[in-house]
Amino acid sequence: MQYFQNFPKVLYSFDPNLKDAFLVTNIFTRVQFLTDYLQNLNIFYTYNMQDHDTFESIAEKYYGDANRYWIILLANQIINPAYQAPLNDLEFINYLTNKYGSVVVAQSTIDHYEKVTVTTASPLGAPSSITTSKLYYSNTTYSIVDEVSNQTITNLPTLAHPTLQLTSPQSVNLDGTTYSTVITLNAVSSYDAEFSENQSKRVIQLPKKEYAAQIETQLKSLLTSTL
Repeated sequence: MQYFQNFPKVLYSFDPNLKDAFLVTNIFTRVQFLTDYLQNLNIFYTYNMQDHDTFESIAEKYYGDANRYWIILLANQIINPAYQAPLNDLEFINYLTNKYGSVVVAQSTIDHYEKVTVTTASPLGAPSSITTSKLYYSNTTYSIVDEVSNQTITNLPTLAHPTLQLTSPQSVNLDGTTYSTVITLNAVSSYDAEFSENQSKRVIQLPKKEYAAQIETQLKSLLTSTL
């Protein structure tokens, strides 16, 4: 089913009095997945987009109909595919060149710092568990406080030496659980930041194919109710 074929029509004219008005498709009508459905992982299939993929080609391959690309866009809350789709290798290089002047400049410019805290909990007689957290600091930050030692760090890592290990405390609780924490401060280049963001766009959720017809029916129903 084509996305706009069931959209409501409205009268439109360049004349404020609607003289010589004609019917046009109301492309400003909006529908979206309910949040509860978006959070239900059982109805989605995770897919990693490849360089040759388009939303139309994925819809053709998975749903058997390229016109069902809009199901993918709605499910992933993509409003503008031109900006929200992942770039292929050549497009990515061109993007970096246009934004930073060259790939080399992007690779040699600090985008931000991130503090990574990895804590390992080792209870007596039980398997260890690991938790990781990250804090981000803009590249205009000139000093960062190490909350453990309460010391201000002014010699921040560089891209030549991108990792700085901070105070790594260890403690033992009354129940015998040992907590070991490793804290590092990392400098992240503009290239790596952009690459990571582009890669994150590759992971999309496809409503499982058995729900495709139901989604189309629901779309028709919603659009009809707007008339």
